[in-house]
Amino acid sequence: LSRGEVYFMYEMLSHTISPNSIQMFKLNLNNYFKNAIAAAANDHPEYYWLLNSQLAKLSYGYSSYGKNVKIVDVVINIPQPVANAKQSIDNFYNKIKSIGATGSDLQKIKTIHDWLCNNVVYVESTNSHNAYGALFEGKSVCEGYAKAFKAACDYFGIKCVCVEGDAINTKGVRESHMWNYVLVNNTWYAIDVTWNDQNSGIYDDYYLVGADTVATHFDNLPFKNSHLPDGKIGATAQKVFNYPSLSKNGYSISNPTQAPTKAPTPIPTNKPTKTNTP
Repeated sequence: LSRGEVYFMYEMLSHTISPNSIQMFKLNLNNYFKNAIAAAANDHPEYYWLLNSQLAKLSYGYSSYGKNVKIVDVVINIPQPVANAKQSIDNFYNKIKSIGATGSDLQKIKTIHDWLCNNVVYVESTNSHNAYGALFEGKSVCEGYAKAFKAACDYFGIKCVCVEGDAINTKGVRESHMWNYVLVNNTWYAIDVTWNDQNSGIYDDYYLVGADTVATHFDNLPFKNSHLPDGKIGATAQKVFNYPSLSKNGYSISNPTQAPTKAPTPIPTNKPTKTNTP
């Protein structure tokens, strides 16, 4: 529990709740709500039009008497009407279906990864922080890349999660970032579609990598040193989430036909600069 929550519980148990305690309780409740919406949006990027922690609002009534607080009439106000929900979801899944990922899980992952790299550019836009911006508009930042990748993996039956934290860019600057973990043969590997998508080509430095995998074409850092998950989802970060345990080593691909695209030659002298603050 946070200090604020402990204080509120103490107030409840010791004497009549003060106005300051009520305000603290309301603030904590709203922060937990925003945190929950952000986490749900990461798990279900197909509901981009519904799960927006910046636009969705929580309203509620409460009554307090003595040492008790009772919350009543909780209402979640969503930013978009639900009348067109089915059509929105159908369009979303039809777009993902058009990616055409078939074959083994490895082949599907490769197809999804390369489709995003070939069809999305890194740029800020209205929808660049959700999967819609990447899939339908071809414009995205790291958050949109990661959510679109997860949405496609979900559709094609591959377990995948979005991972939030910080990344050390090639200038040595630590900034907010989002990437993915994907499950292959009961082991979790990391994929950073955003940083693999460079103007000079599609790279594999951050493709099915493990914690100790070194990005040889860029900064020569092990993945665990360049990508730092913190478990904090959303701006309020009231709760720290646990991610799956990442493999120590990257996936070893024995079938050359399933190998990821290699970096183009000559090796670029400029390191990737897509730091992508979500």
